[in-house]
Amino acid sequence: MENCGKLLLRSAIGGLMLFHGIYKLTHGFDVIGDMLEKNHLPRGLMWCVPVGEVVAPILLIIGWKALPAAALIAFTMIMSIYLVFREHLFKLNDFGSLDYEINLLYLFGSLAICKNQSFIWRLDFFFSLQQAFLLRVKPSCNTRSLKFAFHYWRHLQKIKRPKPNG
Repeated sequence: MENCGKLLLRSAIGGLMLFHGIYKLTHGFDVIGDMLEKNHLPRGLMWCVPVGEVVAPILLIIGWKALPAAALIAFTMIMSIYLVFREHLFKLNDFGSLDYEINLLYLFGSLAICKNQSFIWRLDFFFSLQQAFLLRVKPSCNTRSLKFAFHYWRHLQKIKRPKPNG
């Protein structure tokens, strides 16, 4: 059940962030370059936006390289808070919440994903199974979800487990 929660968190953060990235790709993100220049940062950093809001969410959804993807989303949110909301960090909107609460949700959600980096349900699970069966090496995924692969791997390697005394 814990793994379902991790999958749900990854899918929610990645899926919702993906919509922001697609919008920026279709409508342009030159305004971000202007904000970067205004804050004395290189304009070329604006090209990190498609990576942080399109590529990283896709990786997060499929679970492949989820830790770097979540870290990149967290960095993107830190930069967005810095560039857009730093002048009025404690300003409340008409509904009594912070203006940048959605940015905080993405930031802390991606940090939670970084904290729980041992994902069991992921796409490279299948690549690891292929590696275990075809190349006869130990899979890189979490062993709890690959118990049957380990039994087969032990059989292939003819590893004998010692019998318990008693």
